[in-house]
Parts: sequence; structure tokens; C-alpha cells
Amino acid sequence: MDASSPATSKVLHQTQLRKYFVAANDGHELTTVVEPNTKTYFSATETTGSGSDDENITPSWHNETTMTISGTPEKAKKLQQRKAKSIKKTLIQEEEQEEDDEETKAYKQRLRNQPRKVYNDDEPKLKQTLIDAGQKMLDAIICKRCGMAYFPHSAEDKAAHAKYHNYTTSAIRLRNLKHQHILQQFLDGSIYMIGCTSPSTEQKKAEHVRELIDNELGITTPFNCLWSETKAYFYIEDCTDIVLGYCLAHIVHRVHILDLNDESNIDKQTEMNKMLCGIARIWIHPDHRRTRIATKLLDCVRTNFFFGIVIKRVDLAFSAPTDDGHKQVEHQYRIMESSLTSSFLKIGDTVSLYAEGTVCGFISTLGLVDDRCVVQPESDCLFRICPSHRYSAQAQYWNALKNSNNTRDIKKLQIAADTEKRQNEAETRKQTGTIIKYGDTIVQLLHIKSNKYITVNKRLPAILEKNAMRVSLDISGTEGSWFQIEPFYKLRTKGERVVVGDKVVLMPYSGGQPLHVSELELPDHPGSKEVNSHLQTSWKIVLFVSCYEATNEGDIVRLFHAEQEKFLTCDNYRKKSVVFLRATGRASATSATSSNALWEIEVVQQDPCRGGTGHWSSLFRFKHLATGQYLAAEVDNDQTFDVTRQKLRGSSTTPVFALIPIPHAYDISSLFELDPTTITRNEDPVPWGSYVRLQHICTNTWVHSTNIKLDPDDDNVRFKIGCALMKEDKEAFQIVHVSPDEVRDLDFATDAAQYFDTIVSKWEKIGIMNVHANERKQVMLLLSDIVYFLACQENNGSDAFDVQILKPNRERQKLIREQNILKQLFRMLRVLKPRLEFERSSTKSIKGSDSSTMLNNDQHISTSPQQQDADVRHSTITYQIKTICRLCYRILKHCQQDYRKNQETIAKEFSFMQSQIGYDILAEDTITALLHNNKKLLEKHITEKEIDTFVRLLREKRDCKFLEYLSDLCVSSNQAIARTQEMICKSVLEKNSDILIRTKFDTRECVEDMVLDDNISSPIGFSNQNILQEVRLTWDGTSESIEHMAGVIRDKPSHKRREEFKNILEYYR
Repeated sequence: MDASSPATSKVLHQTQLRKYFVAANDGHELTTVVEPNTKTYFSATETTGSGSDDENITPSWHNETTMTISGTPEKAKKLQQRKAKSIKKTLIQEEEQEEDDEETKAYKQRLRNQPRKVYNDDEPKLKQTLIDAGQKMLDAIICKRCGMAYFPHSAEDKAAHAKYHNYTTSAIRLRNLKHQHILQQFLDGSIYMIGCTSPSTEQKKAEHVRELIDNELGITTPFNCLWSETKAYFYIEDCTDIVLGYCLAHIVHRVHILDLNDESNIDKQTEMNKMLCGIARIWIHPDHRRTRIATKLLDCVRTNFFFGIVIKRVDLAFSAPTDDGHKQVEHQYRIMESSLTSSFLKIGDTVSLYAEGTVCGFISTLGLVDDRCVVQPESDCLFRICPSHRYSAQAQYWNALKNSNNTRDIKKLQIAADTEKRQNEAETRKQTGTIIKYGDTIVQLLHIKSNKYITVNKRLPAILEKNAMRVSLDISGTEGSWFQIEPFYKLRTKGERVVVGDKVVLMPYSGGQPLHVSELELPDHPGSKEVNSHLQTSWKIVLFVSCYEATNEGDIVRLFHAEQEKFLTCDNYRKKSVVFLRATGRASATSATSSNALWEIEVVQQDPCRGGTGHWSSLFRFKHLATGQYLAAEVDNDQTFDVTRQKLRGSSTTPVFALIPIPHAYDISSLFELDPTTITRNEDPVPWGSYVRLQHICTNTWVHSTNIKLDPDDDNVRFKIGCALMKEDKEAFQIVHVSPDEVRDLDFATDAAQYFDTIVSKWEKIGIMNVHANERKQVMLLLSDIVYFLACQENNGSDAFDVQILKPNRERQKLIREQNILKQLFRMLRVLKPRLEFERSSTKSIKGSDSSTMLNNDQHISTSPQQQDADVRHSTITYQIKTICRLCYRILKHCQQDYRKNQETIAKEFSFMQSQIGYDILAEDTITALLHNNKKLLEKHITEKEIDTFVRLLREKRDCKFLEYLSDLCVSSNQAIARTQEMICKSVLEKNSDILIRTKFDTRECVEDMVLDDNISSPIGFSNQNILQEVRLTWDGTSESIEHMAGVIRDKPSHKRREEFKNILEYYR
């Protein structure tokens, strides 16, 4: 081997390094531990001098080896390893510097300049125990039952979790309790008590149960149980002896006050030194939580801990709770706080405002269809106090809808407005329960029934007092809906809490004039006084329901007879209101949604202005929501035989009673009591979905069903309902909850029907021409609202005739029929029909008059101003009347869409609707929509008279829509109706063939310059004439070619016959 060769030099270098390590190790040999298949090259005889083997001559530490230095301490070994690695790195760098290019060298230099990791010899090395290969469950999971975190892929973790899970979730049983004291019994279990009088064996069992529960709750502090001051309460399931609930109560002599709104604020200075009941432990089985077991245990503790004393919720003290226990304690605290602070006005309270002074009464509204605020003796006067909402984004969106045409900007503003609404709702939930202070808190008053805010409009004057600002209701509210509550008397100052019953002044935040009730009476509503913003008026705050008692579910229910599967209903029968059980033809009886089956439950209170939660011991009234009448009972002398009634009657001399509606609530015959079908306590509230029996207080009878038909000829729909002295278990009603949206829809339909009834009666009495224009405008607005109501859309000010309904709301269509709005619409159309006929005859006479009788231009100019005003007024009346009729027919069209029962109801007025065809009020459109794909109605109502009417209109107007109407009458569900087709052909082709446009080919001569042959470059001859054929249309003695008329329409917009040609071509198509 040549000494100057690279291989020889590397071997010599390695030998020197080996000697260096031997010398550094105090003469000990360097040992190399390698893998079995790893080659090491320390001897020159194992290599060759060829250049191909240069890369194989490497030191031992260059390979995957682990070096240990024998005979040295552990730290010395690690130090020698690091030295070896450093020398190895230096050798590799020297070798690579000869071969790398400039770019590679620069990259490696940047890597070398990076900060190096500093190793600590004392730190243990980490080992990778888990490979992330895309598993779904890589991280630790937490068991929902026992709360333990574990890795599901680890066998050790799974075994540990299984052991802990079985230990914590295993049922705790208490058996063979011979001397237990049973306090209360329920359907699913009983409450037992172990105290100082119990045997020591049972006390030990109770301590063992407490230890198990302490382990589950994570409590390590021991509890010194003195049975003379301690009682243990167990809620045990009867059939299995499993402990479902546990409560440990003891006497405490000193407690501290904790603010649940700020848990860090513990008042350590204030101590209560009176003897109280402390709850040291309260635990519920995980599978039985949120079943009111904790509430039952706490109520049992309150009534049985001290003999003969019922402990108030205020006097219950709790130890440090868990998260679930914190919620239960907070619930108890809220109930305590409601009793302690019930005298203060809070956000979320439902109140009524009573004006005291020269004008007395509650502030209210005129229904859902009239936004004016008034003061009247009896009205819907309940308002909810809400925090102030923000309206900046909503105001920008409303302004953009009126002024901007940029759809993209409107979409962004709409998103911002919706976000602002959600933030307002969240703020309302957060602020609920906050005590209101004089002059500091800004509130809004939300009318419960209409769901609108009282709003002051600074830009509009009041209707009666022109020097005052207008006050009305607004669906969304504005900044004019903000009010500050100020004291009326000086005994209250700014910053004090508002007390229920105080006389206050409602000051608009944006205006300087308080809420005021005028002495002027509204002319259209006798007894109602206008409310505006002008002078100071004292308002007395009367609390109806506290924010802790009020719910968003409302008090509107349906009473469903479980055995008969019928709803308790009140409706008109032979022009008289009757109460009956109404059957339904639906597959599921509970899916029936008649609006006449809605009842409002009123809890009888000592204070008639007070409301609250209904309990089993309360007395109730049932108010029919649609008619406002109350449920009562009277003696029934009907002798119709019925097996059920005969059984309940007993002897023939025993009277039976029938349920009837009465108009007044103060009648004692309207009082009822609810009898539960399960074991309950009198002070418990009545939950939704409960099955109850109705007991009539005045007659001491029980409500029962019968099989007596209200009408013997009826089709098994309405059955009489009565009362008897005998109580029967099966005569139970289920209290079915009704959503607030459904109630609000019914209120709107009811108020609209009442408003139409009042308006139409007035028109029938004084005539439409003697009605003020604002009244007709109000009717137009209400009709537009009904169109949007049927379309389930918000009225944004657009044209109601452009509203399209793709998926009709069946429940709202049903409301329009059941609340007699359809009946009122036809009444309105009949009142307006004479005026429409007069306008039609006047228009014909003007068109038929000779042009010589028309006034010249000078005479037109010299017309008096009074005559011009009369013409403007006349045109305004005509426009309003036609608009009202068009809106009526548009509502009729939307009501019958895909709803058979409404179609049958509207079809009863078919002859009247046909008489209004041709008045340009959309009667034809409604009739066509009604008959479309309805073969039964087509065959029943379409006769030669109806066909001749359409053909006559087609002759007069030459409008293509009448041809479309005729075509719709020929087909139903893609099936031809031969009878209708024959009548149309007979009327059009035989009697009125002149209404058709005649088509014929006509020839016309056209002179050309020359005739060219493609094969010859030069002309071969000339043509004198060329025959050109064209299509000509002939109507009313006029003939024009289609090509000529199309050219006029396309190229000559100022042509005098352009509109005529356009209509003719559309009609021809």
C-alpha cells in the first residue's frame, strides 16, 4: 500500500486517533459494540488500495454503533462519547469540503450557525411509545360516566378504566332496613331517613354509603358525624332497593354569604349566628339526574328536619358544591332571591302600567292590526321589561332597502343586521334578573300579545294633540324605544332601585318629553284615550309575573281527551257559540291543529292584576282564545239517551250539566280545579303534558265525555260534553302546550277579522264614498300584511302583488278560513261592487262619446280649481277601491293554493266572482287558479254562461290572458275535459268566430337587379319579376303582414301603431 495514497493516509489517521483515545483513557482499551451485520475497518490488511473502496474505510464510530469505555465511571463514559462524536464530525466535514460545491457549502454553513441544543446529563431520555399512523382515536378520551381520562389503545389504561368505572357506577343498595323512617312515597321510590333514633347498624350502613359517595365526589376531608345533629335522607327505588338519591343534613351555627354572580366575592366578615340547616352532601345517581329527585330531597329536608317547622329556602346553607351541585344550588338561590327581591323591579318582569290622574286606565293597544297606543279600561295591557337593544346595523339595512339598488351591499347589511339581532337576544338573556335603578337603567317595553315595542317617533305629530310626539308600536324597535324610569315623587332619588308599585315617569332617552296620556278620545274607538309624548303623567307599576316565574312557553294550551281522542273546542253552531269535543279525520288525533281548540289558562289570584305559576292547589279559569269567552257549566235538560251519561247520572233525579261559554270572568261558574292522575303534592306546579280531570267548583261535578252528537245529521265530528257528580278515571284531559308563534298567528287573524267586520259594517251604513282616505289606506295596508302573512315573509315595503308562494303554509291558510276572514273579504267585495259598476259604465260612456263634444284646450285650462281637486279626489278613490279589490282576490288565490277545504269554501261564491270578471281586479286570475287541476269544481261550476263571459271579455279587451284562462278550463291534471272543450269550441267557432285573427298567404312582386350563375363569372340575364310570399293577419277589417308589424315593433319605437301591433302579435301567439 502506498503511504501517499488517500486510503493509507486515512488508515494512519485512524491509528493515531485510536492511540489518542487509549492515552485519554489512562491506558484502557477502547471497545466498540456493533450490530452483527455491521463491518468495522481497523486493520489495513482488510482493505485494498483501490479507490472504489475508499468509502468503506471509516472509523468505527461512523457506523450505527454504541461505544462504551470499560473501567470508567458513567459520567466519564458520556464525556468520551461526546469527544468521539466531535472528532467524527470534524473528519466528515474535512472529507465533504473537498467534494461539495459552493451552494452546498453555503447551505451547510447556515445549518452550522443555528443554535445547538444543550443537553442535560441528568434529564432522562424520552422514548416514543405511540406511533401516529392516522388513527381516529389517538388522544386520551374522558369517560362520560365516571370521568376518568384514559388511552383506549393501551391495554393497561383500558383495564384501569374498567376497574374504576365498575367501582364508581355500580349501584349502591340499602337492604333490610327494619327501623327506617319512611317520610314520603312516590311512584318510582320512597324517601327514607336515618337519624339519632335509628339503630347503630343502620347508622353504620349510612356512614358506609356516605364514604362511597365521598369517593365518587372526590371528597377527602372526613366528616365528623354527630347523629344528634345529623340526619341522612335516602331516595330508594322500591323494587330494587337501589339508592337513587342521598342527602346529608346537619345543624350549622355559623355561615358565610356567597354571591353566586361573583363567586370570588365571599363575604368573610358577615356571619349569620342563628341556627340553620346545612346540606353537607347531596348526590343523585347519574342515570336519574334531572328528574327532580334533588328537589324532592331538599323539600323533604325542609319539612322534616326540625319537628313542626318548615324551613325556608333562605335558611338552607350548602357546602362547596360540584358543577352539577352548583346548578342545583343556583336554582334554589334564584328562588330565594325572587322571594327576597320581589319588591324590586327587574329586567324580564312582566308588568302593567296604570295611569293615575284625570285619566285613569292601563296603557294598551288596539290589537295586532292597529299600532296606536291608548289607555282603556279593559285591554291587553301586559308588557315585558327588556334591556336596551342596539339598532345601528339594522337602521343601515332598512335605509339600504329604500335607497340602494346594489344587491351585494344589501346582502352584507342584512347579515350584519341579523348578527345584531342575535346579539340583542343574547344580551336580553344575560341581563334578565338585573334590578332596575332610577335614571340609570335604559329599558324597552315589549307588548306581550303583539310582540312589538312602544316607540316614540319624534318626526311625526300625535293624531289628536298636534303639539305632542306620536307614540306607537314597532315590530323591531328603534332608538325611540329606549326609556329611562324616573321617580314621580321626590322621596325617590336617582340611583335608587325601582320598587314595584311606585309611581314613575317614563322619559324617552332620545326626547325630552315624557310618556303622556291625553284627555282626548279617539273618534273611532269610544272610551280610548290617546297616548303620546308631551306632558308628565304618573304611571303606577303593577307586577304581573316576576322574571323568575315567567317562561317563554306561555299559558295557551289544548285540552285533549285521551280516551275519546278529541279536543275540547268552542265554535259557532247555528249562530250560537257552543262547547263540544271535536273529532278529526287525521291518522293521528294529536296532529289536529284547529285554532278554535286553543284555551288560555288563568290562575285565580287574590290580586286580579297578578299572575303566576299554576299549582295543583290553585283554581283556574279557561278562556277561549278566539272568542274571549270563558268555560262554564249549566244544567242540561237534554233527554237524549247515552250509556256513559246514564251511568254517571245514577238516579233519574240527579241533574247533569253541560259545558257552555260565558262572556264574563267574574262569574263563579267559570272556576275549575285540576285533579292529577298521579301522586303529587298540592304545592307542586302543574307541568306540561299532565293528564288531569276537571272538577267544576260551583256544581262540584266532574267533566265527562258523551256520545251524543251535537247535530244528529252531523258526520261524527262534534259531540256534547257535560258534567256529572260521579268521578271516573278515564275522563282525563292532557294539557298540550301550544307554541307562542301559533298563538300570535291566531291573535293576528282574530284581530284582522274583527277589524274587517267593523270597517265593512261602517261602509254598508254610510257608503264607501263617505269614508276618509286614510281609512281606506289602512285597509290596504292590512290586506298587504295578510298577503305577507300567508307567504311567511316579512313586509319590507315591496309590492304585495309581486309576492310568490312556492310552499304554502297550511296552518295559516286554515286560520284565514276558521276566523272568518274569507267571509269578510266577500262582504267587502260586495260593498265595493256597485262603485266598480259605476266606474265601468262611466268609462264606457266616455269612450263612446263623440270627439266633437270634448272640451278644447282653452276650456281645459279654464277649469276651476275646485273641479280639478274633485277630479284628483275621484281618481284617488277609484285607485284605492280597485287596489282593495285586487288585494282581496290575491288573498283568495293564496288561500286556496293546494288546500282542498279552502277551495270548496271559496267555490261557494263562484257565481259572485264570475260577475266581477272584467273589472280588472284579478277575479279572472283567482277563478283560473281555483279551477286549475280541480276536475270536480270544473265539472260543477263551469257552464256555457261562464264560457260566454270569458269570450265576451276576449272580444272587448283582446287580451291574451283570457285565452290562457280558457285553455286552463279544458284540462285537469293532464286529462282533457270533453264537456268544457265542446262548450268552448261552440262559443268561439260558431257564435264568435270574428274574434279570431285570420291568417292567409299573400304574394307580392319583388324586382331584382340581376340573376347570377355561380358557374359563370359574367351575368347571363335579368329577371323582370320575382314572386314573394308573405303571411298576413286580418282582424276587424284591418290587414297587416307579420313581417311588417315585427319590423315596426323592433325598429320604430315612436310609431303610432306600435302598441297595437305588439298586442296583436301577442294575441296571435
